[in-house]
Amino acid sequence: MEIEISKLNMRQRFLEIRPVNPVIVSRYRQHYRAGAQMPPLIVESNGDGLYDIISGNHRCSAMKKEYSDDHRTEVIVREYNNERERLEEFTRDNASHGHPLDGITKKRIIGALSREGATPAEIGQLLNMTERQVVKKGDDHVMVFTQDESDAVSMPVKHGFKPESGIVQQDEYETHIKHDRAVPWASQAGQLKRWVDNGYIKKDEHSISILTELRDALNIFLK
Repeated sequence: MEIEISKLNMRQRFLEIRPVNPVIVSRYRQHYRAGAQMPPLIVESNGDGLYDIISGNHRCSAMKKEYSDDHRTEVIVREYNNERERLEEFTRDNASHGHPLDGITKKRIIGALSREGATPAEIGQLLNMTERQVVKKGDDHVMVFTQDESDAVSMPVKHGFKPESGIVQQDEYETHIKHDRAVPWASQAGQLKRWVDNGYIKKDEHSISILTELRDALNIFLK
């Protein structure tokens, strides 16, 4: 069926698992502008005349930027018995086409499905991963303290992030997710040394300032 894009609602839980990437939205917007045939969104009626998006947040975001609110788009309307079924649909559809799922998103999916009772084998079938891979990714978590430090929750981290205590503060975790790359620290250090040795870094005020800060931090660490 076709519905107006103004009636489409993005579920907060799915946005937390896979935030909307503005680069992908821009790319999809260009596709729509060029007349490309994009897959229909999968939605569920929420009973208020609106439809919750199960799969298609990037496509919906692109359409809302490209078209007016009364623009109509093709959707597939489905019903679900519980949250696990919604998560499975979300995972299955996002894993099969469009922009590939990155590592941290897969870890969030694994955690969410595990809490809904899915086994590593069942999750592996959805993500096209072996059971062993699912278990390994599921182990990449740290305990994150809330802002008032009254509680701590287990949260997924990017590859290579392994604080010795296994515990971080909320602001530290948010900085990790926003800025850190999924590369082990030794690999990053090795690359930086090689770039310095080979003269790949321009010796200007900015680079000297950053490398001086790094040197000072290393001096404290190595004492």
